[in-house]
Amino acid sequence: MEVLARLGVAVIELLEAEGRALQRNMLRLVAVLAIGVVLLILTLAGLGFLMYGLYLFFGRWFGPGESAMLVGVLAWLVVVIGLLVIRGILGGQINADPDND
Repeated sequence: MEVLARLGVAVIELLEAEGRALQRNMLRLVAVLAIGVVLLILTLAGLGFLMYGLYLFFGRWFGPGESAMLVGVLAWLVVVIGLLVIRGILGGQINADPDND
C-alpha cells in the first residue's frame, strides 16, 4: 500500500513540474508571437512607405499610371526573388506532407 502511495505522490509531483514547464513555455511562445506580429506590421508599413516613395520618385518622369505600373512590377520582382531565396535556403524542402518524400 505504501508503494502505491509513493507512486501516486511521484506522479502528482511530475505533473506539477510538467505543468510549470508548460506554462513557462507557453508564456515564451506568446511573447515571441506578439513580437513577430509587431515586426510584421512594422515591416509591411515600411514596405508601403518605400513603395509610395518609389511611386513619387517615378512620378517625376512618368504619369501616375506608369509610375504605379513600375512600382507594381518592382514589388512583384522583389516577391519572386524573395521566394526564390527562401526556396534556396530551405533547399527545396517545402513539403506540406512529411510522409510523402
